[in-house]
Amino acid sequence: MRHIYLLVFLLLSSTPLFSKNTLHDSVWTEQQQRKLTSVFQQSEYNDTVWVERHPERRRTPKFEFGPYFGVDLISNNFNEFQTTLNSYNTEILNRSNTPLLWGISGNFKHYTLGLQFGSVNQEENNHDSIKIKLNKTIYGINFGYNLIDNKHWVISPLISLKWYRYRLLNSSKNEEIPLTDYLENRELDIRINQAICITGINIAYKSYKYSFFPCDFWTVGLQGGYPFKFHDKPLVFSKENRLTSDYKIDYGKYYLTFYVSFNFQTW
Repeated sequence: MRHIYLLVFLLLSSTPLFSKNTLHDSVWTEQQQRKLTSVFQQSEYNDTVWVERHPERRRTPKFEFGPYFGVDLISNNFNEFQTTLNSYNTEILNRSNTPLLWGISGNFKHYTLGLQFGSVNQEENNHDSIKIKLNKTIYGINFGYNLIDNKHWVISPLISLKWYRYRLLNSSKNEEIPLTDYLENRELDIRINQAICITGINIAYKSYKYSFFPCDFWTVGLQGGYPFKFHDKPLVFSKENRLTSDYKIDYGKYYLTFYVSFNFQTW
């Protein structure tokens, strides 16, 4: 009988030990799983950090292009023509009229090229019976190289070729005039042409928000420089003939253009 009690006692005493070992094994298994999970999360975190430390290289756009609009500011003086064209014509020619420019420009590997066109019309009816009209037209081409072209600024030297064309017309205010009067006071229609070169600098600020048109970015810019005439005397034409003269156009010492451009990028 004592042997039976002893056997029961041994069985009861061994049961907590077994449960303790089982609990210990369970705790160890849970800790190992947590450790593995934390290692996995740490691995994911490390991968994220590695991606941040080694980002993909930013691609440079292959080509940028877009339209631009601006104003052309340069003074001109036609006083030498006064003895032939009379003061009422040279007065309107000397006015500081500001043509509006529009064009398109492109940028490839920091080299820039721009084409532009501008025009302005003026009319004067205050001189006796004569009606005076002036049409001023500009054709231009710009060359440059972007020395600085970052997120917000573009700075480049500039060479600009300009062709200025002035068409001056004098006609009678009356719709009907006698033939004899017309022969005595014929209408005036001459075209004065002058080519100049401008060397200077282009500075523009880039913005990627608040654009009026859908584009990658837009700029506000200023071009400034010194004008040089290609030919000393302007080329003067009538409807049918080339007119010769010794008169010259005097341009100012400075040239300025303010413009706004809207640019698109290709990759």
